[in-house]
Amino acid sequence: LRSPLSAVKWQLNVMLSEESKGEVAMTEHSRSCLEAIYGQNERMIRAVNDLLEVNRIEDNDLILRPTLFSLYALTEQIRKSYEKFSSANNVNITIFAQNDLPMVFADEERIKRAIEHLIDNAIRYSAKKGEIKVNIKYYGDQIVWKIIDEEVGIPGTDRTRVFDKFFRSVNASRYQTEGSGVGLFIAKSIIKMHGGVIGYSSELEKGSTFWFSLPIKSKS
Repeated sequence: LRSPLSAVKWQLNVMLSEESKGEVAMTEHSRSCLEAIYGQNERMIRAVNDLLEVNRIEDNDLILRPTLFSLYALTEQIRKSYEKFSSANNVNITIFAQNDLPMVFADEERIKRAIEHLIDNAIRYSAKKGEIKVNIKYYGDQIVWKIIDEEVGIPGTDRTRVFDKFFRSVNASRYQTEGSGVGLFIAKSIIKMHGGVIGYSSELEKGSTFWFSLPIKSKS
């Protein structure tokens, strides 16, 4: 599945690039259609990647490649990549980081995926214009990443299954959000593989707080 999707992405990139350089004439409507196709293709690529990740997790085949990196810098990079999506949902994302945060020794790409799933969920379930706040602090030998939103909250009947594979809350249908129900499962698995802990608290119609902790490790 991923190979033909990547081929479609490459062809679309070529067409959009040629149009932006003036090498190909294109109406505004045609460009808008191509951009919509590109967006849906990206959505499919993400879905396939998520399912492959689930397969690796279940087969104990997820290989971690830890490096030293800044959790704040990574979060800021993800925030910028979600600006269009958050603006379209009338949501503003703000990051608050403690001074002198230590570097994290972990698999940066995997932690990035976990954070993306948490931010994506917070935006999708925001019922109205509001704020999403990300706090990053460290306590002793632990660094804690926390996202606080003003979303619809999680019904009590769903709370024990939030991190289950393929589970989608009743609010997913109510607010017509898209997804395969594996994002939080992947996030939890990645954090646990790093020796960390993930959890959440939620109040219906007021919002939710998701958090994870990672042990602070030196490269040695």
